[in-house]
Amino acid sequence: MKNSVLKIDSLTKSFGAVVASQNISLELNRNEIHALIGANGAGKSTIVKLITGFLKQESGKIFLEGKEISNLSSEQRTQKGIARTFQVSSIINNFSLIDNIKLSLIGKNKRSLDFLSNLNLDQQAYKEAYGFLKEVNLEDKAELLVSSLSHGEKRKLEICIALSMNPKLFLLDEPMAGLDGDSSNLIVDLFKKLKNRAPILLIEHDMDTVFSLADRISVLDYGKIIATGTVEEIRNNQTVKEVYLGTENS
Repeated sequence: MKNSVLKIDSLTKSFGAVVASQNISLELNRNEIHALIGANGAGKSTIVKLITGFLKQESGKIFLEGKEISNLSSEQRTQKGIARTFQVSSIINNFSLIDNIKLSLIGKNKRSLDFLSNLNLDQQAYKEAYGFLKEVNLEDKAELLVSSLSHGEKRKLEICIALSMNPKLFLLDEPMAGLDGDSSNLIVDLFKKLKNRAPILLIEHDMDTVFSLADRISVLDYGKIIATGTVEEIRNNQTVKEVYLGTENS
């Protein structure tokens, strides 16, 4: 587990008679993007919720940097360094970009909520927040309201908020949803840089994105991982071709 940031060991979760996750095991290693793919209903959302603590597994364990986190709450897992983005937006539309990041820093540092009434007076928080915006090339929009941003820019801001939490890993849940071609290309380039800050577990339907980004891919089918490998190994896996890549639902 030396190179492993996240390790999932034999996770199982059922909903009545339906087994949504069956003995799921995978690892996310340092400096990599590990994509998790599968058709609708394959169990991707369940795994995300198990990792983030919104669901409790019936058996199996989850480790973050070698330490078990299986019984921690979702909030505790966030504090430990799991940054989840996109499925549930964490941005406030009627706040400026810089204030959204500053609010994230408040949560991370557990600063007094009295600070909310004096956001513009905290120069250290402003400097930190501006630095994160600069990393995603949004510094020129720092004082604008989030509501004025394009969809792609909001995606970048969500990444920025995740960065401000100093995460140990990124869990990116369908980040390309709703993006046009230019925005998608910008986000792809950003992810390639981010993986060296913290590895990425990527949930994505867009196979062009998956194949261009992933170092490794795991394929889910009816709650089971049926294959894990490099892009070429997955492209050439006959079982994967039959159950996923060769279908309309890719």
